[in-house]
Amino acid sequence: MAPLKNGNTAYRLNTLAEKFQHSNVEVEQIQFGGQNIRDCTACMACRKNRNERCIINTDIVNDCIQKIKSADAIIMGSPAYYAMVTAETKALIERAGYMATWTGKLLRRKIGAGFAVARRAGVMLLECGNCP
Repeated sequence: MAPLKNGNTAYRLNTLAEKFQHSNVEVEQIQFGGQNIRDCTACMACRKNRNERCIINTDIVNDCIQKIKSADAIIMGSPAYYAMVTAETKALIERAGYMATWTGKLLRRKIGAGFAVARRAGVMLLECGNCP
């Protein structure tokens, strides 16, 4: 499964963006629908190079990293397939997060929030012995 461009998650992000824009907050949205985003290969090049770039240059992650660097706040939304964010979202989190660790903590003091949009199999109920 791949995230749909202009799907339910985009609808929710647009709703949030409208709220912020009414407060004169600049908003930029990046959609992963239709994008092919590679996962982290644990090559450690970002640790070695410390140039605020992932060595993988075939997708939009490096552009996203630069936008994250200049942003005051980051809101990430993702469809939830089988109780997890999409592989593309997870790849961005892993690659940007690991790279940020080795380049002066680029995410330090950023405001952040995330949400997931789920339907059917995206929501899994966890059973526990103490739950009613």
